[in-house]
Amino acid sequence: MKRLLGALAVALVLLTSGCYEQRGKRFGPEEIGQLEPGVSTERDAIDKFGAPSAVFTYAGGSKLLNWQYVHGIPIGTTSEARAAILFDADGKMMRVVSFSHQSVERWWNQ
Repeated sequence: MKRLLGALAVALVLLTSGCYEQRGKRFGPEEIGQLEPGVSTERDAIDKFGAPSAVFTYAGGSKLLNWQYVHGIPIGTTSEARAAILFDADGKMMRVVSFSHQSVERWWNQ
């Protein structure tokens, strides 16, 4: 019995080691809601969410900044958040173009 439990413990460690994933800085609806169009700046958003995962610059100088947060482990909850925020040429926030937030709990954790 002790051998079986030991083998199961080793198997669990091997299955889960190195499988943890996190990209970006965690954010959700609350943090997005703290930004105000016409008031908040690119710097405010970067301070809040970290460096954007992508930046698109348009004619006229406006920019679309994208952020992505991913956190997951194979035997637990997975969380994802994505945001795209448009800023004018002066660096002031114009609007949130898109935002999605998802948290999935694995069936065996329910």
